[in-house]
Amino acid sequence: MYEQVSHSLLNEILDRLKPEIRRQDLRHFYTRLGANFYAIYGLFHLLYGHRGDFREQMLRLVEVMADQYITRADALERTDKERERDHNWFLSPQWVGMALYSEGFATDLNGVKSKLPYLQELGVNMVHLMPILRCPEGASDGGYAVSDFRQISPRIGKLEDITARANASTRTTTTCSTTATCPTCSRRPCPRSSPRPRPAPSPGTRRWASGS
Repeated sequence: MYEQVSHSLLNEILDRLKPEIRRQDLRHFYTRLGANFYAIYGLFHLLYGHRGDFREQMLRLVEVMADQYITRADALERTDKERERDHNWFLSPQWVGMALYSEGFATDLNGVKSKLPYLQELGVNMVHLMPILRCPEGASDGGYAVSDFRQISPRIGKLEDITARANASTRTTTTCSTTATCPTCSRRPCPRSSPRPRPAPSPGTRRWASGS
């Protein structure tokens, strides 16, 4: 979808990308970015549009996406191109998914990796990892009370383990994960820095008492 304000910003961002990104052949990336930028812009503006550095943060977001696109493993690049040609791949009846908590199923991510042959024997070819980001010990809310969006839970592994698992994904075996994007943990910097006492909730806001 074309929308003048967001795509004017996109043109500005593309002109300001780091030289090391602009030197790359990113034709497919730019096509997908342009097709989805209005939605990305809308959501990002809803959250951070009030910030004075909003445009700089949008530039940073696109650069991070481009960097990850460039540095992905060759196997992931091949899979990505195949799925572009078969854009309804996820609707195929060939996919049999299983959602699991890494620590409950196999102690940690390495344990999950070791059990992949077993899952394949069962016919499972899509493994959905439930939330894996770092949470307060004993107060994780099933992995949704995230305290650090840059680290995974030390109980289940390291970031390198996630990279290895993602790189092991193929056309016939793939891995996805639930990512909790709402900073619900009170130990996050955002709620810690919020005003005290907190202002009255706006209309439509729901509040639960502690322990409910």
